[in-house]
Amino acid sequence: MSEIYEGVVFCSDELIARRTFTAHSVGLQLRFVRLAGEVFGIYRVAGRSDSFDQPTVEQIAQEVSTAVGRSIALFYDNSCDIRVGVLYRGGHRDREFGDGDAWWAPYGEQGELVLDGPRLRVTDLLPNEEYDCIFSAIDAGLEAVGAGPHVSASLVKQAFCYEELAKFTEL
Repeated sequence: MSEIYEGVVFCSDELIARRTFTAHSVGLQLRFVRLAGEVFGIYRVAGRSDSFDQPTVEQIAQEVSTAVGRSIALFYDNSCDIRVGVLYRGGHRDREFGDGDAWWAPYGEQGELVLDGPRLRVTDLLPNEEYDCIFSAIDAGLEAVGAGPHVSASLVKQAFCYEELAKFTEL
């Protein structure tokens, strides 16, 4: 089953976070969720047939970063291996996080993931070896806004795809 989401993550106190969320009138169905402590998310509610609306989600990230300093627009689709983050600082697009920001670990001879061994970039992976991504571009983006390591790519996926964090607000 494919998992797809697009949204914005940022750190803020709750009052500013809620004001920032309610200030949007972008034409998308959005939800607001507390991911942890003072880490919040705004994500798009969309169906599997809906394409990413990257310009609008980045517009939200830009506006959020104007209010709180930094935000990350996240785009995830496991069916075609999209894991991208776009960092905004003070209302300006700062940088993108992609495959080059991910870290991979090899599998050992017994088929176990070697977590205490080397960490590799995608360009260092050997074609005949097995690896697993242990730190994604989304994790890197979350760290850039101060959300990681308490908020991981896995937690964001659970919240944005499966609405596993029960308390959210819809706009």
